[in-house]
Amino acid sequence: MIATIVLIIAVLVGAGVAGAYFPGVFGKPGTTTTQLSPVVLTTITQTSGQLTAKAYQGVSAVLINSPLGPTLTALVCGIAAPQLADKVNQAMDIITQQAATVQTEIEAAGIQVVSCANPKTILFRATAPIQAIVAYVQGGMTDTRTFRTTWIRG
Repeated sequence: MIATIVLIIAVLVGAGVAGAYFPGVFGKPGTTTTQLSPVVLTTITQTSGQLTAKAYQGVSAVLINSPLGPTLTALVCGIAAPQLADKVNQAMDIITQQAATVQTEIEAAGIQVVSCANPKTILFRATAPIQAIVAYVQGGMTDTRTFRTTWIRG
């Protein structure tokens, strides 16, 4: 009887450890790296190039996992000044156009602006779902005001 209880406890503990190991609670199996398609890699490169050409500093374009899913994100630095809003809007347009080209491979697009003087200080961060992006681009990017309201800030 005691042997049976010990055996049941051992099986339960083993199952619990295995169950925690596989999703990554213990060890590495839960962390996976996604292989990026050539189209996404090209889009990342083009996004960085366009931002650099528009004189953004600290430019990087990356694919991250956000609460919306795979998100093409533009990372730049800036200065907290009245001109920041114009730079954010311009970067939003760039990332929006690029995201629309890989709409089947991402769920959202985003932008993050940090302080050039203190990169730990986030000046602006927002993400837009791909459905809103595609609708905006297919509509000729004319209803900017409505489109900007679809961006989730913070």
